[in-house]
Formats: sequence, C-alpha cells, structure tokens
Amino acid sequence: MRRAEAVGQLVEGLLSCANDAAGGLGEHNTGDYAAAGTAAAAGALGMAVTAPLWGRLLGAWGHRAVLGVTTMACTAAQLALAFTTDARWFLALAFVAGLTSPPAVSSGRALLPAMVPAGGLSRAYAANALAQELIYVAGPVWVAWWVAMGGPPAALVACAVLGVVAVVAMMAAVPRVRTRPSPGRRAGETPLRRPAVRTVSLVHLSYMGGIGAMWVLLPAFASAADAPAAAPWLVTAWSLGSLVGGAVVTVRGRRAGLAAVYPRRLALLAASSLPLALAGTTTQLALAVLVFGLGLSPWLAAADELTACAAAPSGAGEAYGWQVAVGQLGSATGSAAAGPAPARSAPLAGLVVADVSDMTDPGRR
Repeated sequence: MRRAEAVGQLVEGLLSCANDAAGGLGEHNTGDYAAAGTAAAAGALGMAVTAPLWGRLLGAWGHRAVLGVTTMACTAAQLALAFTTDARWFLALAFVAGLTSPPAVSSGRALLPAMVPAGGLSRAYAANALAQELIYVAGPVWVAWWVAMGGPPAALVACAVLGVVAVVAMMAAVPRVRTRPSPGRRAGETPLRRPAVRTVSLVHLSYMGGIGAMWVLLPAFASAADAPAAAPWLVTAWSLGSLVGGAVVTVRGRRAGLAAVYPRRLALLAASSLPLALAGTTTQLALAVLVFGLGLSPWLAAADELTACAAAPSGAGEAYGWQVAVGQLGSATGSAAAGPAPARSAPLAGLVVADVSDMTDPGRR
C-alpha cells in the first residue's frame, strides 16, 4: 500500500475521531445531551450528500485541488464547532463539516491502481482494509486521551489540526497522472451504470445496515446479560477478528479472479454471521463476533478492488463516493432499526443476495 492511501486511511480515521469528539462536545458546549446525537447525525447526513460529488470532482479538478478545498472548509467548520455554544449553530456547523469532509479514502483507493503494479493490487487493497481496522481501533483511544487531557474541545481541535497535516502529506504523495475517460464510458456518465459497481454498492448498503445495528445490539446484549462492562470487549473481539482476517489476505493475496473471489468472500461473511444468532452469553457472543470479524477485511478488500476494476480510473473516485454515501445511510438505518429491537436479540449482519454474473469482465485482470 502506497503512502497516499495510507495517509488517506489516517484522514478517514481522523474524521471519524472528530465525529466522536463532536459527540462529547455537543453536551459540553451546549449543555444539551440531545445536541450530541443530533450533531453526529447532521455530520453523517452532510457527508452522505456530498461524497459522490467530491468523488466525481477528483477526476474533473484533480485530487490535490479537491483535497485542498475540502480540507480548508472542513477544518474551518470543525474549529468553529469546537467553540460554539449555541445549539442551532452547533448543528449547522456539524452539517457543514460533514458536507465538506475531504474525500481522502475515495482518492487513495482510486489512485492505488496507478501506484501499485497489477500483481500487487489485491494485497494493496487488503492492506488498506487492515489499516482501516487499525485506525478504527486506535481512534477512540486517541480521542479519549485528548478528552482526558483537555476536554472535548481539545480533542476536536487536535483531530482537525492533525487532519490538515495528514492531507498535506497525502497531497504530496498523489502521483502526477492525468485521468482520461475510460473506453465505453461517455463523458459525465455515472459509474453506477456499471452492473458490478451497482451490485457492490447495494451489498455495501446492506452491510453497513448490519454494522449500524450491531453497534446498538452489542451493548444492549451485554446490558441485558447484566454485564454492561463487557460491551467494549465485544467490540474488541470483533475488531481483532477483522485484523486477523486482513493480515491473512494481505500476506496471501488473491489467488483467483475477482469474479470468483468476491461472491466467495461474501458467502463466507454471510456464513460467519450465523453463530451470532446462537449466542446466549457474552462469552459466546465474543467468540461469535470474533468469527464474524474474520471475514470482514477480506470481503472489503475484494469489494474495493472490484470497484476499482469495474469503475475504471475515470469513475473510481465517484464510485467510492457512492459507497461512502450508502454506507452512511445504511449505518443510520441499521442503528435506528435496532433501537426498538429486544435487547437479547442476537445481532445479525444484513446481507443482500446479489447477482454477480455481470462481474466477469471487470474481475479479470
């Protein structure tokens, strides 16, 4: 995995950390606990609205220009958010920060085929998925340390400042390549017209719905079992499984065509979710989420590589932007749907049955 994508993952992690910090900041600055959840939802909505647009502009304006403009706007909104005490302005600024979130991950993933030889591309996307898990595990710890040292405002400012440094480093690593329209793709045509891109996006929507539900149901399960302190350990087991799975595919690489690998890993992910329904204790659930996590990074790596191959260089940024958008929608829907569910309900990952017959050509490399 090249430096641009590695830094892109760091930027994504910092944006996630900033969202976590903003959650605690809502109550700290406004005195209203509801402001925290509402601001987080506003930020996610803003990101979902503009992610496909920023991804599309990566090809039209160039990666450096889009990253630079969005970073300046997003950082200004975050710094203003850190010192805003009016609940209405807090909500508005959170929405603006979401609207202007830099498309760092869309940029990094779209650039990987230009920076990595074809033979190493599958390992690069696997390393990307592995780095994503590492950052999501370390991110909350980073935020918690800053909150302990200086409070929620300090945490948000720290994330914003380090985010600027990371984007500058990423911009320096962006290769000087000019994206040309791909054969068979008309100017202005959305990559969603490609069957494989649509399929992967729909599966991603369902997957993120399941993930959103699990973020609610895992703590609910632990509370219902009179073991609320076990909730963080359940999440840790989940992340550990994903880290192990990502490490394995990073070392092994992809040993078959994407047309075969993607549905195979999707089927493995679906099968690994079945033990979640059988767990009756927190120990059993910890083992079940560990098993479920094993299939996450391998599937994400195949999905990202398939998106790059199917969308082609000129449309990859927008394709990844649509995945960010549907991911935000799926996560919010899953969390909302899981709220009224019985606390003892076993969290099952939602997966759609997708027709992958149209993936043959994009998957052959």
